[in-house]
Amino acid sequence: MNKKKWLKGLIAIIITLGIIIRFTNLDLKVYWVDEVINTKYSFGYTEKELGEQVKAWNGRVISNQELQKFQSLNPEKNSIDVIKALAIEEPQSPPLYYLLLRWWTQVFGDSVAIRRSLSACISLLAFPCVYWLCQELFQSSLTGWLAISLVAVSPFHLLYAQEVRYYAAWTVVILFASATFLWAIRRNKIFHWGTYAATLSLGLYTYPLTGLLAIGHGCYVFIINKFRLNKTVINFILAFLAAILTFAPWAFFLFTNSHKISDWRQSKIPLLGLIKAWVINLQIIFWDFHKNSLWEFPFEQPIGIVIYYLLTLLTSILLGYTIYFICRYTPTKIWLFIVIMILLPWLPLIIPDLIKGGIRSTVPRYLIPSYLGIQLSVAYLFTRKISSVSANYKIWQRRLWLFIVCLVFSMGVVSSLTISQSKIWWNKGKNNDNYPIAKIINRSTSPLIIDKLTEDDGRSIMSLSYLLEPKVKLQLVYDESNIPKVAQGFSDMFLVNPSDELKEKLEKEQNFNIELVYQGKRRSLCKLKKAQ
Repeated sequence: MNKKKWLKGLIAIIITLGIIIRFTNLDLKVYWVDEVINTKYSFGYTEKELGEQVKAWNGRVISNQELQKFQSLNPEKNSIDVIKALAIEEPQSPPLYYLLLRWWTQVFGDSVAIRRSLSACISLLAFPCVYWLCQELFQSSLTGWLAISLVAVSPFHLLYAQEVRYYAAWTVVILFASATFLWAIRRNKIFHWGTYAATLSLGLYTYPLTGLLAIGHGCYVFIINKFRLNKTVINFILAFLAAILTFAPWAFFLFTNSHKISDWRQSKIPLLGLIKAWVINLQIIFWDFHKNSLWEFPFEQPIGIVIYYLLTLLTSILLGYTIYFICRYTPTKIWLFIVIMILLPWLPLIIPDLIKGGIRSTVPRYLIPSYLGIQLSVAYLFTRKISSVSANYKIWQRRLWLFIVCLVFSMGVVSSLTISQSKIWWNKGKNNDNYPIAKIINRSTSPLIIDKLTEDDGRSIMSLSYLLEPKVKLQLVYDESNIPKVAQGFSDMFLVNPSDELKEKLEKEQNFNIELVYQGKRRSLCKLKKAQ
């Protein structure tokens, strides 16, 4: 009885911490380019409108507030504008989350913290969903509570619970759709399959990769029913077709404008680099100290290096044993569901990377269904190991597993607490240099930023603008081949991550000396001075 009370107390503390951390320092981290993009579309603006405005601004000195126009609610824009903007320019992003974000800010006000609070609130829905999924799959209350605890203090889930992006919502939909799928199989009535179809449709309108989850469910139901076309299989097919049919209007935009989808994921890296990324991607489900980049080593001291490699080895062993245990000691209907949930979302990403090259399989956010499958497996393993009553199960074995459980949760708590107090983390990408750059600029009495506003740089300067003081002015360059005369009357003039072409033209055509004042890992800051 005491052991049960102790475990319940531990779970309660972990879940409470997970909830509190999600709402801690929501506005602390850099508001990076992907959040800038999502905000722009949520408020109904397009890249075309931004480009036309930049042409009008070319060479003019504007305030930071003017630049923020494209990051603010506009009463002249409505929900239809949001849908149009996404359909034309960002078809891989269905409108559901963007509309929710727009309505959220209209109701609660607009600030970085309020925008991010939408994802934080949505992420809490993952707790009842994962519990229900565990009940349907394992018929185990303890497994459900342990799964909630793993999700609550997972550093990966925390990062996306504090971002203006749809991945927290997608996590909830994955869990809810999986639970309704097993529920529909068990009850096998029209209402239950209709609920599953509606959830699947909701998932597709959250993120199209939900289609892979649905294909996985299809594989599962066909295999479990031994490829017989019985009532269960027919009901699944009808539910699947209904979901696809409801998604058809957006699928039209997705295929029509597919040429506008970015191809950055096709960047090639060596096989060893891919393997390294896969290992790291498995770690961050449970612990994460990669502050600047997933590709960089997080520790410099020898003791840190030893601990990092030890944790990596132990995590790999734990996950390998977990999959073995699930496949060896559970019925087919359990281990098959888990294996499909883990592998099917990953394989379509890994295979093209291995054959044609690319980094699709190294992007953690694409692997959320796989991560959830792994967390379900670990929760079940922990349940079996700490509650086993087998006569052959020794006391030292139970104590060892209790230690492992506590260690896994402790690493999650430490990682999550560290993330919540940090201004930067690896998921903020190139904009992790914003804080030191903004600090230097804000120190000036009357600063001017000269910057080109191409697609990528435009997003980055908007990201930086969230940290700039009102006194900072900007002179934006639309066409580098025809650079306007740099405005005078400012105490300091800065170039943010300037191209070689821009620096050369300013030196030769306008007689400036350019001094590097900050060089970060991804971005730089230069100061302009008139040559003597």
